[in-house]
Amino acid sequence: LVNTQTNERFTGVSSSAGNYTLPLLKPGVYEIRLEHTGFKQFRQTGIVIETGVPSNADIRLEVGGITEQITVEVEAPLLKTESASVGNVVRRETIANMPLVGRRAAQLARLSGFVVQNGTGSNFTIAGGRGDNTNFSIDGGNAQNILLGVATLNFDPPIDSLEEFNVEISNYKAEMGRTGGGFVQMTTRSGTNNWHGSAYEFFRNDALDARNFFAARKPVLRYHQFGGSISGPVVKNRTFFFYNLEKIRTSSQSTRILSVPNSSEIAGRFPGAITDPLANLAPFPNNTIPTARMDPVGVAIAQYYPEPNVPGQASRTANFRVNNPTGGNPTVMVARGDHTISANDRFYIRYLHQVNNTYQRPVFRDNTDQYGQVVEKALVQFRVKPNSVTSDVSIDPDPDHAANAARQISCIVAPAPPSLPNLNCPFLIFSASSMPLITMVADSKLLSPALVQTCRDERE
Repeated sequence: LVNTQTNERFTGVSSSAGNYTLPLLKPGVYEIRLEHTGFKQFRQTGIVIETGVPSNADIRLEVGGITEQITVEVEAPLLKTESASVGNVVRRETIANMPLVGRRAAQLARLSGFVVQNGTGSNFTIAGGRGDNTNFSIDGGNAQNILLGVATLNFDPPIDSLEEFNVEISNYKAEMGRTGGGFVQMTTRSGTNNWHGSAYEFFRNDALDARNFFAARKPVLRYHQFGGSISGPVVKNRTFFFYNLEKIRTSSQSTRILSVPNSSEIAGRFPGAITDPLANLAPFPNNTIPTARMDPVGVAIAQYYPEPNVPGQASRTANFRVNNPTGGNPTVMVARGDHTISANDRFYIRYLHQVNNTYQRPVFRDNTDQYGQVVEKALVQFRVKPNSVTSDVSIDPDPDHAANAARQISCIVAPAPPSLPNLNCPFLIFSASSMPLITMVADSKLLSPALVQTCRDERE
């Protein structure tokens, strides 16, 4: 089996019954070649391997000389008989050309007719399941928010870093469990024998916008999303790399309409009757609270209220309007390297990096309201995945060939965010199937001895 983009070759031997399996393949276009003494050579092109989707290639040999060749060009079948799973695969060409807000991958799930959006981003319902209950994986590893233990996407990759995006709706395999609302699999891009690169910038500016109906003047908007990617061979037919860097620099304003007291009320003078709680609720003279009766702390706090600026509005009734500055400086990086050691041994290294710093300026002076804040979020994920297959790549259901089972070892390194300096999050190495179980723990003492032993066995 040959990957037509990287020229990587995978070999195997069928069983006596003619069954064969070639596992651990990257998404892409392949061609298969087969030869056997007494039969014509067989060659089939255009075999498409997709993320999370098994592919079948039945071969029929004809009697003849081994120097003769039969070439078959395959077409995509109308019905997949290898699996009962209902899903939808979105390929890179479609991903790159979709007009996505923010250029983030999670929105691609809405291309399926079974998905209903709940809010924004990765919050949606799949096939009538519970909302916000979707399982996400990137390159087979868990992409859930494992720090908080909630069913949300922890890393939403840029679309330039994705090779394929697969939404499994129902009837998916048992290894894709742990969810009642669908399974989303994402595969990052890898390099090929050809050099590829891209550079882009998307921007928005208030010079192109109209004034908000509720704003007194046009809010400021400066939005720049820029980045690039490069991929290619390090050693042709053997070692490849891919790198994508994206940054967002944004500065904007959101219109807020608040209710504040006017200067007369802050001084204790009110337009209507105000009663004295210490004089049997008798009204204060001239509806004015004496200065001696005012609490000095309350008087000091009241000085932070801004002056009303909406003409005709009564005091404390939507009488203050302001454009509140907000902004952010997110940086996202995806890097991947693939290396083929031999026809039976290969591995890849993938690195995810995301730093998201956002701010919102206060409305009142000296940061005395609930709006002023600075939020810093960081995610770093490093994944090494060796794929090793014993003597032959061939695997089939015959028990006599069980020794040819594929082995996978997966590890996730998920350091604690800077906001939690005292949280120690070592990584756990554990793998049992084509979708490894990745678990992050705060203390190794929380692991059962059996699980720790399993981890050690996998590493050995």
